[in-house]
Amino acid sequence: MKKVILALLIVFTMTAFFLYCGGGGGNNPTDGGGQDAALPDGGGQDASLPDGGEDYDGSVDHDGGTVTLFKFGVYGDSRPPYLDEFPGPALLYENITKIMKGLASKNVQFVFQVGDYMYCKGDQDSGPCAETDLTHFLLAEGDGGYKGPVFYLMGNHECHYKTEVLCPNENETPNVNFYKSMLLSRDGKPHSWFDFNVNTSKGPAHFIVGSPNTMPYGLDDGGYDGAFFGPQADWLKTVASEDAGYTFYLQHEPQADESDEGTCIGAAPLYHYMRAANQNVTAYLYGHTHYYKKLSKDDKGDPVANEAIIGNGGAPVDYCTKDGGSESDCRTVDGGTKLCSCSNEVGYGVLEQLSNGNVRVSIYKAEGAGHDPLIDQWTITAQGKAAN
Repeated sequence: MKKVILALLIVFTMTAFFLYCGGGGGNNPTDGGGQDAALPDGGGQDASLPDGGEDYDGSVDHDGGTVTLFKFGVYGDSRPPYLDEFPGPALLYENITKIMKGLASKNVQFVFQVGDYMYCKGDQDSGPCAETDLTHFLLAEGDGGYKGPVFYLMGNHECHYKTEVLCPNENETPNVNFYKSMLLSRDGKPHSWFDFNVNTSKGPAHFIVGSPNTMPYGLDDGGYDGAFFGPQADWLKTVASEDAGYTFYLQHEPQADESDEGTCIGAAPLYHYMRAANQNVTAYLYGHTHYYKKLSKDDKGDPVANEAIIGNGGAPVDYCTKDGGSESDCRTVDGGTKLCSCSNEVGYGVLEQLSNGNVRVSIYKAEGAGHDPLIDQWTITAQGKAAN
């Protein structure tokens, strides 16, 4: 009888040990016979990675960085509506904060703000206005909770409230001096034109920032031949054709006059030189006009697939269409989503490198709730051609 009881105890102990340790290929993931419950859908892709598990690991600072794939944000034109008056409406402050909340929720690695943060005359008495406008702008950005680097482009308002006035020495007005001390200094850049590289698993990405409002007077507005000079021109000649897997060019004013705002005489020469020097620019990105618009033609009337104005950052609206997207500007995609290549809605853009090497451009309406709706979405190749 004692032998029977002892045998039963041995069997019971071995069975308990077997069940506890997951013998026979149970659900312990270390045995290779089961699925990790922490991963959704039976151990598939990490749910924190968007759109099928793209990997955006890595980091970028103001000198560049190294990432698996890049993902960056763009927005611009967040100036107050009233000349030399502040505070502006609470809605402006709120819109800037919503944009930064949206960019934070998209987990972008870095952000470009494409210019126009203040609305001050630019005369010698404009210092208090410039300082106040920039202080409120930075407070509104900070309330959005985004912690990554922001690159601040110079807009025409950072020189003078009149678009045609230039600041080639970058010290002519209180506007440009406060822009340099309060924004550009955060980027650690000596000039409002600069470039940097981000290394990715698909090759280096080169980011080039031009500054039309600091080009010298006397330029030929129709092009650059024989009239492209000055320190910024000399710099661009050395970086425009740098060999890279991806090249992005940004400047405040678009290559053509898109609204009643007018454009700067320095915009076209910089753009034309860039186009001539590098045939494989991934995207050209602008602000200045206060809406989003995917451009279909350049200033010569030639078709383009890689240029966009993302100036819908909260400044008084310039209407690309009265209803924010006429039927000719909009299309319906799978699932019934309406996308528009022209919109007056306050928002921002996100450009993300995909594992197939293409770049997806997504434009979002800023609602600040973490689920901002799409305004538009399109995909380009690394060489700036339409991918779909």
